[in-house]
Amino acid sequence: MNQLYKRYDDAKKCWVTRYQGDIYCMEIDSVNQAGGMLHVFAIGSTSDAAHVTPGVAGGIVLDITSRPAKIVAASKVIGGYGNTGTPPDAWQFTRLGSEAWGWINTSGYVNQGVVEGSMCILGVRGKEIVELGVFASEFSCDDCGVKGTANDIKSTIQFDTRNDKPMYPFTVRMFGKRNGKPLDITYKNISFDPGTGRYRMPKMLLDR
Repeated sequence: MNQLYKRYDDAKKCWVTRYQGDIYCMEIDSVNQAGGMLHVFAIGSTSDAAHVTPGVAGGIVLDITSRPAKIVAASKVIGGYGNTGTPPDAWQFTRLGSEAWGWINTSGYVNQGVVEGSMCILGVRGKEIVELGVFASEFSCDDCGVKGTANDIKSTIQFDTRNDKPMYPFTVRMFGKRNGKPLDITYKNISFDPGTGRYRMPKMLLDR
């Protein structure tokens, strides 16, 4: 982490980095060992934040079978997640393929009674940790303009680990209410596109 972020703040007990002009305090969210690799995931917050200011995430993957351990992939900042300068924590370390691992979480945004969330899938591409896919996974509001009724949409994700594909396909179930009507839809076999380095998301999953 010292090699990745360079400066550790002893008073704040975090590593310091910059993203889009703001200074972020990076802390370790999780450390996991799999496939001879050590996966270290970090999240960062900033105190100088407007409502729309995101928190950030970053990480490093080390090959611990070599001596000394060797950096396989690293990203100081993968992207902005959350709002008010605070990222979601407790990212779920997940097997994404036969030899691929990554992290998933919901990045949410709350504003004037409206809650929006996107499921974010992060993993290694080349020598970086990047976003491999994102889809609208959660939405709720007190009054969505449909005769005063409320929308309340949630989603679950399940990776198909029953094959040896380098990147597993996954299934998304979206359920709840949309425009005041019951909703329960399943999107199966969402696959990874090696050409773009991202998952092929159905259009319906990109809209709330």
